[in-house]
Amino acid sequence: MAAPLVTLRCTRCGGLLSASVATGGPTTFVLCPHCANPVAAVPLRDPPPLFTWEVFPHLYPPLPPPRALGRRARAVATAFLLAATVAIVGVAGAFGVAGAISLGPSAFTVEGVVDTPLSPSGALPVAGAVVTLHGENHFVEQLVTAQDGSFRFTGVPGGGVLLNVTAPGFDSASVTLFVSPLYTASGRGPGNVEITVPEGNGSFTVYTSDSPFADLESFVASLWSATILLALAATVTGFGALYSYRGERASVAVAGSVSASAAPAVFYLLALDSAFPWTLAAAAGIFGSGVVALFLSVVPMAATAPAPDPD
Repeated sequence: MAAPLVTLRCTRCGGLLSASVATGGPTTFVLCPHCANPVAAVPLRDPPPLFTWEVFPHLYPPLPPPRALGRRARAVATAFLLAATVAIVGVAGAFGVAGAISLGPSAFTVEGVVDTPLSPSGALPVAGAVVTLHGENHFVEQLVTAQDGSFRFTGVPGGGVLLNVTAPGFDSASVTLFVSPLYTASGRGPGNVEITVPEGNGSFTVYTSDSPFADLESFVASLWSATILLALAATVTGFGALYSYRGERASVAVAGSVSASAAPAVFYLLALDSAFPWTLAAAAGIFGSGVVALFLSVVPMAATAPAPDPD
């Protein structure tokens, strides 16, 4: 079957000319009979070409493939990804165990002192103040402070604790605490709650919160949510280490590095950094390992030379 004739327009003089163009064949050039300008005769194609490199494929050399990691750089990146994976798994396991322990039966003692900043030399104890404790599982207990302003509650269930303090001649105070086997937020430390009430007529209430967790349920939910998210991050980071070791699919190694770098954000999003200060060191180690592995994975790819200019 003869190649069909197509009508072309010269890009220099605008004259019309005819040329036979084979369907699916290569792009050819036909000289314009009016000005001898070479005119491209593009083969018929459905859908038509959209880009210059589709019309003139022979003018553009193929793009170089992404440069793979060198053996030494790949070994270092793999080591950092493995270290990050182990650290993430360890932290995830610690959070999971902490959540299980926190749900166990437990009873705590909440004690402290009620004072007022009336003296220039220091706070004065408030005797006879009524302290009401609201705990988990509808636990409610009330007592009156001693002469030295002290109070002491025993048998308090683990979880969120709300202390309400009222005293004649003073404003009210409301303090939110948290007690559990592994994490306690109670003012200046376990068993040492200081509640300061200013002088007043009781029409104003001073609110203080020492914990980002309102109750035991929210605390355990944060722990187990962190466990799940970190397990997912460890899975992605582990696959990144595997493919980095094999020298295959550099994009997977990059994804694993990004996953390791982003994993410590879980500590701060779920407020676990305030409950467990050791997470700061863990976050620094995991983030640093992820950044180093990301650098070793991305730099060789970014260093790949671009395709040369066809001109």
